[in-house]
Amino acid sequence: MEPMNDPNVQILKNVSRESIEIQRAGPEEMASRLRQQEADAKLRRWKDGVLYTVGLISTAAILIACFWMVLNQSASPETREWARSIATLIIGGLVGYLTGKARS
Repeated sequence: MEPMNDPNVQILKNVSRESIEIQRAGPEEMASRLRQQEADAKLRRWKDGVLYTVGLISTAAILIACFWMVLNQSASPETREWARSIATLIIGGLVGYLTGKARS
């Protein structure tokens, strides 16, 4: 098998000498890299899930508070207008997020 097509070959380039060094990775090193990549991917998915959940809960709480202020008859007109503006902003952001994801 040619070195360039072998998945166990690591190519290192030394910029100062402009030379190329080819090293074969052993099975232990490849298994170690795979375990590390799997752990990194698991952590990244966990962090993304936590951030998504916190963002969704926060946005929902703010949106519910805004709707409550808009529907509350005892709230001042300035408060109702402020709450309506925030609710419109959140809904517009969610629509933009969803339509932007559909195009990707």
